[in-house]
Amino acid sequence: MVGHSQVERLKPEDALALQALAEAVGWRFHPEQAHLLLSAGGTVFGQRVQGRLIASAGIYTYDTSFSSLGVVMVDRAFQRRGLGRRMVERCLTEVAKTDTKVTLVATSEGFPLYASLGFQTVGQVYRYQRDSADSDDALQHYAGMSKMTRADLAEVIRMDDVAFGAPRSALLHTLFSQMQDGYVVRDATGALQGMGIAVCRGACLLIGPLVAKTNTTALALVQRMAAAFDGPVRLDVPSHQIAFANQLASHGFQEQRVSPVMLLGGSKLPGQRDVMFAIADPAFG
Repeated sequence: MVGHSQVERLKPEDALALQALAEAVGWRFHPEQAHLLLSAGGTVFGQRVQGRLIASAGIYTYDTSFSSLGVVMVDRAFQRRGLGRRMVERCLTEVAKTDTKVTLVATSEGFPLYASLGFQTVGQVYRYQRDSADSDDALQHYAGMSKMTRADLAEVIRMDDVAFGAPRSALLHTLFSQMQDGYVVRDATGALQGMGIAVCRGACLLIGPLVAKTNTTALALVQRMAAAFDGPVRLDVPSHQIAFANQLASHGFQEQRVSPVMLLGGSKLPGQRDVMFAIADPAFG
């Protein structure tokens, strides 16, 4: 029966079904996250059995040269039937006609599938979380830092574009609409030196993207957003940001897991990754 059901394109109104699938897989999704995944400019495919969503995968194409693969889930009751491969291959057909590199952040369960499809490991993402407040985060002032407003959004999008290596306007607009907290840092001339967006997912504050010209600016942004939140604070840090990760550890953040960053069609991620201190979400690269 599964083999005869059609792969379909999911719509924003399928957010609850996607959230239910995540729960069936054992992932912690919240309604805002499901909405983001279906509204950030990508294409998310799904497969149903008797009206119930049992598998999904999404491809987020930022331009003709770079895409991100994510939201790859198969209900545990339907695993080991080739559904994961089928969903991923459907995503890859979306970019097969162009010379597009595809990145993803792999789970341990999905790693063998991605490797068999030609993806190569090009880095890691370290998840850091702090569950209790640190008095050091009560930062009262940092020169040039101000609350992010809609007037900053165009420059924020451009800064993210340079760091990530591809335009993500739809993603940034959606994140801004869901933003719990966010700040920009400017120098004396008004030039943007850093930005960070934080969204709530249940009781947890997720920080990302976090882009800055220096470690000091990146840490100040984290401190300001963390200090204003009464609950766990989490961010996903690229493995090349070793010094920044050490600074987070000194402020009470603990490493929770490490996930491979994989790439198909190249050996290096685009953009100026040295200024990317935290990614937006594993699904978006």
